[in-house]
Amino acid sequence: MSEEVDRAFNFLGGGPTDSPLVRKARSSNKGMPFTTFAANFFQDKSEGAAKYSRSALLGPLLKQIWGDGDSERVTTCWLSILRFLGDLPCKSGVSNLQLVQHVCNTGITRPNTRDELYCQICKQLTENPNRASTARAWILLALCCGSFPPSDNFLGVLETQIENGPPLYKPFVQERLARTLKMGVRKLPPTALEIASAFSKNPIELPVFFFSGSIVFQGDSQTTAAEVTAALFDDPRLTKDYGYSLYMCSRNMEQMTSIGAGQSNIMEVAYLYESLLEQKGTDWTAIRDNLPWCLIFRKETFAPWIERYVNMDAIYLQIMDGLERGALSCDDAGRMALILAQRYHILAGPDFDRDKLLHQLKMTPLSGMEKKSNEQWMEAVTAVYTQEEYQTKNTSPGEMKVELITFAKTNWTRHFSKRFMNCNVVTEDGQHDNVTVLVNGYGLIIVEESKGFGGGQNRDVDIAALPFTQFADVGSVQKDRATSKSFFEVTCVQYGKSKYAFFCDEASDLHSLVDHYFRGCCFRSKYVMAMCSYRAPADNSAFLSFEQGDVIILPKIWAEADSGGWCNGVCERTKKQGDFPSANVFVLPALSRPDANVIALFAKYCTIQGGDEI
Repeated sequence: MSEEVDRAFNFLGGGPTDSPLVRKARSSNKGMPFTTFAANFFQDKSEGAAKYSRSALLGPLLKQIWGDGDSERVTTCWLSILRFLGDLPCKSGVSNLQLVQHVCNTGITRPNTRDELYCQICKQLTENPNRASTARAWILLALCCGSFPPSDNFLGVLETQIENGPPLYKPFVQERLARTLKMGVRKLPPTALEIASAFSKNPIELPVFFFSGSIVFQGDSQTTAAEVTAALFDDPRLTKDYGYSLYMCSRNMEQMTSIGAGQSNIMEVAYLYESLLEQKGTDWTAIRDNLPWCLIFRKETFAPWIERYVNMDAIYLQIMDGLERGALSCDDAGRMALILAQRYHILAGPDFDRDKLLHQLKMTPLSGMEKKSNEQWMEAVTAVYTQEEYQTKNTSPGEMKVELITFAKTNWTRHFSKRFMNCNVVTEDGQHDNVTVLVNGYGLIIVEESKGFGGGQNRDVDIAALPFTQFADVGSVQKDRATSKSFFEVTCVQYGKSKYAFFCDEASDLHSLVDHYFRGCCFRSKYVMAMCSYRAPADNSAFLSFEQGDVIILPKIWAEADSGGWCNGVCERTKKQGDFPSANVFVLPALSRPDANVIALFAKYCTIQGGDEI
């Protein structure tokens, strides 16, 4: 590791002296040297208390109120700091990664220890005669700055310490600190990849695959899924669209974790994957050099409405990848033969060649083909391909991709679902804890995980299904006074009026997706229901009379129909057309006419909610 330290530092070399990212307000101790701070706030007022030492600490450096074991924690961290710096022999079996994670995790989980840990590192940077120890102290400081912020009281002191640091390294530390001040404390400690970045002063390179291409994102310890998603949609090969998510996958693709497209920290998910290998005894340098995970950007959910199939190539390849790996399966032999015929056409063109088809069937079998031999599939696909209807349609490869994507949206709804784990759902009938909420083009499906029989594969057991077509309202995100947890309510018309309250750590993200789909259905709807009766001011007028519960069909979608508080439509019951006040109707979240049962449920809801006749 000493060679890496040498490569990371040229202490006397020139270089940039400031970072454009440092923009936070300074504390009252801005400009105060660390030694002055130590003289004011350390328990030991002696001159050597703030200077480099290889001796054990008898207690914390800072004079403050210590409790709940934090005093013991920081003195133990001091030993980890000495070992990482090489100032104390390292215990057998303890890696540099474990030492860093011990220090950073203490600062992450115990806010009262953060200034103390920064002071311990700054102490080792003060009059340290050992070049390697000094270099490692700066590396550890950078890792801490990327994990948790100091208090406002120590921020100015830390910034001064960094400002006086090595010209070639201090911009790296300044940027780590600025990012943490902006993004907040991490939830999990640094990874092997972050330690490698701290040694090299280079950004963390994150290769991201999106089935029809890839990018390499230059990240850091605070990189979020939203930042990577923005960079992906800046790529000319992708078009910005809704319903995508970043996934972290094991190299064998047996494990997949949705990171989303929001503020989830990429490195925190990477930490979980690294920990699995560490538990198996894998050396941290091997983890660093051969990442146990990869990042994939994939279509996660389809909207309830018909989408403009942008990024069609990427979605098509994602579906085929799922069929090849077994994540998706088609049990309908006729549909499978059509999928195979379409795949052949897309890859080989319209001219049919049995040898090329057989090669495709053998080299890239799809899940669901195991029920027949390759020869039987040859005959089935040949029959589809030579059909007069198939030939006369003259379908382009793009149209074939759209057809398969549409089939996937309709038939593999659960696969194309955004999963929100560890939710508590409160209904009028009771409460369901630690359940999973699936959001897809159908609506919401509340499931709980059931252990497979005899240790078999776990499976989802449905608790409730809430289709968007039966939504009456989606409330805003609120804080529960008793628990301080975030939640929101969904009102459905399944039983006249039924409320579901969703509590979870990702309540804001869950609400954003559910509300987007619900409002989108309403905006695109041409169907409204009368909340109360309305009488036209005169017979033969341009106004429309209707009764409470009547369905009115609009000539335009709702987003375009409301003009200055008035709409025009046809009352389904009377077949008459006219203008009516938009405030008197309730928009049905339907993209086609709801069936009679749903109409009856909304009519009951409108009876409960409706007002007097106007």
